[in-house]
Amino acid sequence: MAYNKSGYYKRAKAIQELTAKYYEPERQDRCYKQVWRKHIYPVFGICYNTFLRYMKTADPCENQSAN
Repeated sequence: MAYNKSGYYKRAKAIQELTAKYYEPERQDRCYKQVWRKHIYPVFGICYNTFLRYMKTADPCENQSAN
């Protein structure tokens, strides 16, 4: 069985969807740090730096289908 990071990309997409739901620019109570603290950390248990890395992650399967 090949290692293809499919779980990593599913988790990143779930985190990005939760963040899109709660994040509002220019509001201190809905910045990335607060979204991570209130919604992401209790569910996924990841640190803030990992959260930011997941926010930058793009699924390569979606990129290939768009081309």
